Amino acid sequence: MWAHILRLDPAPGRIVVAERDGRVAGFAFAGSAQHPDARKNTEPARDLHLFSIYLLADEHGAGAGHALLEATIGQNPAQLWVIGANEHARRFYERHGFEPDGCMVEDPELNGIVEFRMVR
Repeated sequence: MWAHILRLDPAPGRIVVAERDGRVAGFAFAGSAQHPDARKNTEPARDLHLFSIYLLADEHGAGAGHALLEATIGQNPAQLWVIGANEHARRFYERHGFEPDGCMVEDPELNGIVEFRMVR
């Protein structure tokens, strides 16, 4: 899935890659929120959407996540979806000013896993 997005020209948003010692440490992808979010059957709460931040496990806590967040959305109002059981990610986003807005869905593409929308 990500290889397809990375090959699009032009890319459908802002894609940023973090490197450490010449290797990919993680990446983030942000862009315009979909109106409506067809996958979640909801209207977006913000115009800017953080679609993902992925980091290698050994990069957690080293500042790469913060750098990726700043490079993709800065301090702008934005929304994102986070898996409810992913406490680590939820705490990360809370530290960066995001809070749940009460919207949650069971995502059929993720076998019914519950996701929460967070906004700032």
